[in-house]
Amino acid sequence: EQARPAIARLASDMRFAGPVRVQVAAHEQLAAPVWLYQFTRVPPTALGNAVAGAYHGGDLVYWFGTMAPSPMPAGQPPSHMTTHGAWTDADRRLSKTLIDYWTQFAATGNPNRDGLPQWPQYDSATDQHLNLGETVAVGENLHHAGASLFKRFEMSRR
Repeated sequence: EQARPAIARLASDMRFAGPVRVQVAAHEQLAAPVWLYQFTRVPPTALGNAVAGAYHGGDLVYWFGTMAPSPMPAGQPPSHMTTHGAWTDADRRLSKTLIDYWTQFAATGNPNRDGLPQWPQYDSATDQHLNLGETVAVGENLHHAGASLFKRFEMSRR
């Protein structure tokens, strides 16, 4: 049980964070603007508190604003991936912020505009990203150690 958080972190780094960091570095090398984020908000689910943290794909209802009041069609078993109707004002505010970033990026190629928290363009010298959770704030060194491990592992396989 004590090893569970470390194993989850390793799995996340090797499957998601590591490959994302490699792609971000490639974009930066090509001088292509890129913005990095970590979604940390835990959406309400049919399993209640059984979900220990944010999960892959849990951000989609926020980006698309599809916070449905009911969990799923009748007869389907609950799943950690099934959100339910206990959305809070904080969830709705975060969704609006994400939609505003997305539409601004689609219109201009840059997610930033007046009225939104500043989302720093990725630069390896500062290694900043945007944390999207209970609050929206700039963070640094997102999964840095895990991304380094992923790169070493991938290079050793070549």
